[in-house]
Amino acid sequence: MLDRGTWPGIRRLTEIVDYPALLPTGEILTSHGYHPESELMYSPRCPVALNVPDRPTLADAKAAVEVLKDVVCEFPFAADHHRSAWIAGLLTALARYSFQGCAPLFLAEGNVPGCGKGLLLDTKARIIRGSGLAVTTLPDDGNELRKRVTAILIRGSPMVLFDNLAGRLDCPELDALFTSTTWSDRLLGESRMVDELPVRTTWLATGNNVAVTGDTLRRVCPIRLESPHERPEERDDMQRKDLRGWVKAERSRLLSAALTVLRGYIIAGCPDMKLPQWGSYENWSALIRDAVVWAGMPDPWQGREALRNKHGDDQIAAMSGLMRLWPTIDTEGTGLTCADVVKRIDALPDPNELAEVLLILAGGKHDSGLTVKPDKRASTLGYRFRHYADRIIGGRRLRTLPGSSSGVKKWMVETVDATTSKPAGTSGDGGHSGDAANCTHAREEKTQSSLNG
Repeated sequence: MLDRGTWPGIRRLTEIVDYPALLPTGEILTSHGYHPESELMYSPRCPVALNVPDRPTLADAKAAVEVLKDVVCEFPFAADHHRSAWIAGLLTALARYSFQGCAPLFLAEGNVPGCGKGLLLDTKARIIRGSGLAVTTLPDDGNELRKRVTAILIRGSPMVLFDNLAGRLDCPELDALFTSTTWSDRLLGESRMVDELPVRTTWLATGNNVAVTGDTLRRVCPIRLESPHERPEERDDMQRKDLRGWVKAERSRLLSAALTVLRGYIIAGCPDMKLPQWGSYENWSALIRDAVVWAGMPDPWQGREALRNKHGDDQIAAMSGLMRLWPTIDTEGTGLTCADVVKRIDALPDPNELAEVLLILAGGKHDSGLTVKPDKRASTLGYRFRHYADRIIGGRRLRTLPGSSSGVKKWMVETVDATTSKPAGTSGDGGHSGDAANCTHAREEKTQSSLNG
């Protein structure tokens, strides 16, 4: 049926939705059956009666936010913007069919085990779908992760939790997933590929003091909890002993509140809140993030900036250290392959600064969220080198030697004149081009999809 491509007279079904979802027009999908304009079919597992105003005002939206904040009033958020991020994650899943493009990973992290990270995220699913989250773990191997993601997308799970991350979160496979609208991979146990699986899943994760680094950092919207208790799971002063049961009983009111915020923002004409750009997530930001701020909450972006200040500089510092100490391993000055770099650092006597640098850049069992096997360190280091190639860090830059083959590249480090971006002591062209900024805020697209009147 798929190979034939088109079937005249047969309606196209994009997805089956089991919860009330926001549509691009601002309508809420509540009628059972097929919806021609969106190509969605609504078939709820846990039907719910909604009470959403036809034309919510800003006052209605602010009142709805207070209802949602009451759900998590006993969680020890590190700052108010982390509570905003929790609300943003809730709205993201409800509005996943109303904006094009990607949404970030919502990472609930805590300072101590048992502070409520899993429960915090599970309440989202119970408000939206009336049931708990689909939970998985993050595999140690990148190939295994791809297979797991493919299975999740084939199944069509609207929300998925990567539970209990440990160590460092910096993974090329996840980087690709969180900025992709489609996914292609080989089917498990078969030789054929599955192409262009739509990525509409809202991705969630939990962990304690997770170090989010590299390219993954800008793909994360953090929700941090900081408990003052040594064993928070033993607290006996909670007013709601059974939060899941309470959410189940209050689901109609809570779900109506979340949809009121979204619909109210669209009815208001999607006002531009003039927020800092969040690259790769422009459409998500222009609807979800702006709606949260419009309704009176802090910008969830603040959490990402705090995370960047906390964890975001270690790889750059490691690259700076590697380039500063490069002559220690490239003693001949003729350039090195990544395999050469790994071998020569391993051969250095302990203790040495480069061993820690290699651990950060190439991964290892003591450091990475995804364990990097010893025989894979060279290829992982190659990925890092390609990412930072020609970038000036600490007055130096890493470059491939001219004439390096595509299969085996040799790398060298050169000192750069900061005023000209040329190699120090030469007149050659050492300039480099910066990244081109070509982001669109999608404000016009949102306005066109707003309700008239």
